[in-house]
Amino acid sequence: MNHALGGLELSKLSDLGRIPTGLSAVLRSARSAKHEALLASLTPTEWTEVVELAIRQGVGPQLPPEISEKLPAPARGQLAERVAFAVERVRRFREEFLNLAAAVEPEGIEIVGLKGIHLALAVYPPSVLREMADIDVLVRRQNIEAVKEAAHRLGFQSRPDSMERRGHHLDPLSKPGASLEIHWQLAEPGEPPTAPPDALWQHVRPLGEAGNIFGLAPEDALIHVCAHAAYSHHLEQGMRPICDIRALIAGPSADRLDWDRLVSRAREWDSSRCVILGLILARDLLGAEVPADVIARLGGPPPTPVVSAAVGQVFGQKTGTHRISGAAGQLFAGSSPLARLRSAFQRVKLPPEQIAAMYPGWSRGTWLLQAWVMARRGRVLVKRYGWILMRTALRPRSPEARHVARRNTLGSWVRGGDPA
Repeated sequence: MNHALGGLELSKLSDLGRIPTGLSAVLRSARSAKHEALLASLTPTEWTEVVELAIRQGVGPQLPPEISEKLPAPARGQLAERVAFAVERVRRFREEFLNLAAAVEPEGIEIVGLKGIHLALAVYPPSVLREMADIDVLVRRQNIEAVKEAAHRLGFQSRPDSMERRGHHLDPLSKPGASLEIHWQLAEPGEPPTAPPDALWQHVRPLGEAGNIFGLAPEDALIHVCAHAAYSHHLEQGMRPICDIRALIAGPSADRLDWDRLVSRAREWDSSRCVILGLILARDLLGAEVPADVIARLGGPPPTPVVSAAVGQVFGQKTGTHRISGAAGQLFAGSSPLARLRSAFQRVKLPPEQIAAMYPGWSRGTWLLQAWVMARRGRVLVKRYGWILMRTALRPRSPEARHVARRNTLGSWVRGGDPA
């Protein structure tokens, strides 16, 4: 089996169609003659489809301004509208982030911006607009309640009776026009990246002028982006995290990646395979500069079926299965009925401390409450995923079944096994 793709040749990528290939080409750091020829051959209708795909994948505002003259008027207007929306959202999210930091600064509480807010403020150049869906922050565990109370004072509201499993952040808080997630660690316990919070805090970098706002070190941020994209979302967020990885590799001149440290941290935090996939996709789809030995030091490139599944996840048709998290996706990928049953039980069961937070008047050890919460959560999960299970079981050639097959191939390799 060929374990090295060696670069996604244009002919291989074009198997997905001219629109995904065109989006990859127009977003590249540097284009070859083949890429330029492809873009020159796109019709006005195809350019419209490229723009629509870019907007769906959250990278519309990152399209270079020079393509505007190639777009039909409706597509040009659609893109301008999306850029205006993104500009206002980034402005609003930045304001909410700074307000939250200012609200807790008198208490000596420090805040780390994660993912979009960090990337938009400190990593992407000013000429590139990075869209974001919410505001993610990391705080020390002992400060969670204080930050939550400050967010409430700023108008954010929470859902205390949520049936979602939360082992690394609170339920999202929201207000008109903004959503906030308060993390105490980067991922669910046992899921990549398994980064100890103290190890992250030791290497944070100042983020802006406020004295209590920070961003992750570039190596830690890249590992987080790769794991969040490949494990938690099965690369179904499209090109946006791939663009994030390229931006972190290029980085501000004063904050370049330390590749040795990246390799060491990725291994230590059980994230090597997530990082391998992220680096390969950023290199081959966007022309990011990745040192030749880094992939090998992380464990070597994945088998070709895994890379094919990864590219399919980035550009392929999404179905209802895209709403299933990385861990819940194991319900579809268990090697045996017993493995699937064990995975299902783990997904239905909520941590005792989360149940206690949901129902503070009850004792953590009350088995009756735990059983009742499990029954409620089981009902929610069956309602949410039952139809997907039925369609994939009864219609093996359905879009859902093909989507699940890609997820299984990708997820099995990311978790350390052979491709499904």
